[in-house]
Amino acid sequence: MSKPTRRSLIFIPVVARLVEVAWLYGFWRLGVPAGVVIAAGAVSLLHEYIRSRAQVAGLREIAIPTLGERSSRSWTALAGYGVGGVISLVSTSITEGMATGVVTIAAIAWLLLGILGFVQLMIVVSAALRTNGRSGE
Repeated sequence: MSKPTRRSLIFIPVVARLVEVAWLYGFWRLGVPAGVVIAAGAVSLLHEYIRSRAQVAGLREIAIPTLGERSSRSWTALAGYGVGGVISLVSTSITEGMATGVVTIAAIAWLLLGILGFVQLMIVVSAALRTNGRSGE
């Protein structure tokens, strides 16, 4: 595997955030309450911001995955869209409104995973800062 270029280190995360914004916009268009969508996006951006700032501060050991990582957000969005799409395809009078409910559950799951991941990340960053502070850095 080749070493990532400086350009890719900048633009790949930017594109990843834009994709997440598109997924959240899609949730909103499918009927998810705006507050849930905004909160899920904010927690995701905060998670990524804290991780990047910790790396800038020299905390390289922050490589542990948390519940709020991009892969969790991706799978949550894809599952919500997939199940919601299947429900829409087999739409009957019984399933009316269920697709919106499914994508709302996916957005709430995204938000909850983000909050839990943020808490995990803050615990790890705090511990790393305490450890690095004692070593004289």
